[in-house]
Amino acid sequence: MGMPQHRPLLVTLTALLTFTAPSLSAQAGQPPTPAPTPPSAPAPLALPITTLPPALQSLASIPSILAPGTPGTLAVWGPDAWPLAADASASSIVIAAGHLGEGRLVALSHTGYLDSAAWNDEHTGQLLRTLLTWANPNQPDKPLRIGLIGADTPPAASLPAAATATNIPRDRLTKPDLRSDFDLVLLSGNNLSPAAVDNLTAFVRAGGGLFAAQTAWAWRQGQAADPRDNPTTRLFAPAGIAFTSGYASDARDGRFPLASIADKLPTLHARAALALLQSADTTPALRDQAAHVAPALTAASHLLPDTDVHLRPTLLTLLTERADRLRPTPQAPLKQSQGLDRALVAFRTAAFPDQRDPSADAFPGAVPSDAPRVTESVTINLARPDWHSTGLYAPPGEPITLTFTGKPPAGLRLHIGCHTDELWHLPQWQRTPRIARSWPLAAATSGASFIAPSGGLIYLDVSATIPDSTFALTIAGAVRAPLFVLGQTDPAQWAAEIRNHPAPWAELATDQIIVSVPSSAIRDIADPTAVLQLWNRVASAADELHRAPNHPKRPERFVADVQISAGYMHAGYPIMTHLDAVDDMTQIAKLTAGNWGLFHELGHNHQSGYWTFDGTVEVTVNLFTLYIMEKVIGKPSITGHEALVNRNQKLAKHLDTGAKFDRWKADPFLALTMYTQLLEAFGWEPIREVLWSYHNQPREALPKNDDEKRDQWMTRVSRRVGRNLGPFFQAWGVPTSPAARESLADLPVWFPADWPRPLPQAAADR
Repeated sequence: MGMPQHRPLLVTLTALLTFTAPSLSAQAGQPPTPAPTPPSAPAPLALPITTLPPALQSLASIPSILAPGTPGTLAVWGPDAWPLAADASASSIVIAAGHLGEGRLVALSHTGYLDSAAWNDEHTGQLLRTLLTWANPNQPDKPLRIGLIGADTPPAASLPAAATATNIPRDRLTKPDLRSDFDLVLLSGNNLSPAAVDNLTAFVRAGGGLFAAQTAWAWRQGQAADPRDNPTTRLFAPAGIAFTSGYASDARDGRFPLASIADKLPTLHARAALALLQSADTTPALRDQAAHVAPALTAASHLLPDTDVHLRPTLLTLLTERADRLRPTPQAPLKQSQGLDRALVAFRTAAFPDQRDPSADAFPGAVPSDAPRVTESVTINLARPDWHSTGLYAPPGEPITLTFTGKPPAGLRLHIGCHTDELWHLPQWQRTPRIARSWPLAAATSGASFIAPSGGLIYLDVSATIPDSTFALTIAGAVRAPLFVLGQTDPAQWAAEIRNHPAPWAELATDQIIVSVPSSAIRDIADPTAVLQLWNRVASAADELHRAPNHPKRPERFVADVQISAGYMHAGYPIMTHLDAVDDMTQIAKLTAGNWGLFHELGHNHQSGYWTFDGTVEVTVNLFTLYIMEKVIGKPSITGHEALVNRNQKLAKHLDTGAKFDRWKADPFLALTMYTQLLEAFGWEPIREVLWSYHNQPREALPKNDDEKRDQWMTRVSRRVGRNLGPFFQAWGVPTSPAARESLADLPVWFPADWPRPLPQAAADR
């Protein structure tokens, strides 16, 4: 039985908006609804979105809901779709709902929203039950048949009487007519095949109800896939809802407010945000509010399907009208106050992936028009994961063609561009926020062409390794890029020819480290051998201190960028730096002096959670920094960073003010002092052995929470050095359990010889 359709109406937010924006309303085919205003005030804005269904209007009175884990965010632009909850700043949607055909959908931005904790929470449960009732296609007297896909059965108290819940087998998802067996589907996670997406779409269109909970930023991690390819987004996009790759923020005590921000939710609808942004161009008083909702439009703009008829036509018109304003560069970045232009950049990036980015010449750089376009053969070893450099560069907006014999293996991708950081969330953009592109090759045909709007270095990316196997192909239409591989490239040929290859980006590579830098930085380097040999020593030192057995057997990568997504540098694959680190990565004199930041980020890629507890993510990483500084650069631990020079004074102040653990956790260099005291007393070998010892234990013996991590770190180091470190940990204020400390009673108590205050009684007889 079909459910009644909600008729579109205009929402007039007199309390929030005091202006008229007829243009978007006219494009939506809906005249603005008049509202009384004082004679001296302008008419209120008629937002071109539908009113919330009566059955959902009670949600506005709910005080708050849970914020499980780190929720993702949603975009809403459909004419019959609504933002229902947002983060505390009311800038990111976390729950939405809408119509699709005869059915109804609910989007939840974290899988935790379908866990028992959410159902059992008073207010979150109220929201979920209200949505469940709204999405239920049945008459009240008909039992509800719930199908589960990766979701747990909701508590019986949250379900209508006589409801049944059963898991839907994966093979059933690939067969049509789900509606004959189920009324409502609860989906948790993101593992949907194309056939399952098609069948679930048909299920909703035929009148079914769908709850989908997904942590979409987790789906995107580790891949450069277009966020529009997210299976859950493909399912929801026809209703004008999408799961973004962003993070919600501002949870307060693990909760998001609802009632206090309910009146702001309608402005997070992308069409409402667009109306605000257009009007703000001529109404300065609205610019702060328009800037606040601009991210909602940006989020929707780069997730719109090509078939969208609700928002896309307006954006296409604006894209033409404002083309000259859409070129973010370091000299003229796009700022938050330019919200409409930022949204149009997002739209252009997604809607026109084969058109040349007009910002490409500014960054990553122009390819000379007379640079020869070449055809080169490339063979890669499929046993090595991740990016394989080719020494080739794709000119921005120009096709490159791949030819090969046989079918490319599953997991092989073409990747163009080393600058994988996306900048959508930043307050200003010094380049287009997404400039790298990636395509799976398993389904590609020989002779296929690929275009990267911004251009970039060309890689073959192996995500599924195949031992003792290679793959060969030919790349045409590229230009040569400077690439020096230690032990393979002839330095004389490098000096005479390779360093002058015309691509704007270059790479210096070993089998352990690869750095990607502007070609201008290496043109004057006659022979990179010495700096790369030093990089190998740095990488070997990090591996020597600790390398997890499951660490990928690949070179670590450093990439310089004009702007990165977070911090001054950040770890990952690749490790990202700003352009001011280029000389430190490529000049032997600079690298020989040591670079704390570069070594620090390399350390993050070697860190283990087993010996890193809360407050020490930025502490234990510096064991690697200190080790490299001492073993490779020749700087003792207390001279590796200026913040360590006055460490005894900081320790004395810490002790005099109560040795609070919260203060210890908040000051990474204060906490690092505790580790350096151990290093100076016992040397590196015991610490190195303790780090590796975690890999010689069965899983059940490894720490499972922070309390166990602190206990095991204390006891493992104590046993290895033959000293009782329990009182030492207590004096520092680092919590450990009585049982762990008592287990060390057979060992003599230890404190550093230069401990700046009288020793605790427990150490008096050491």
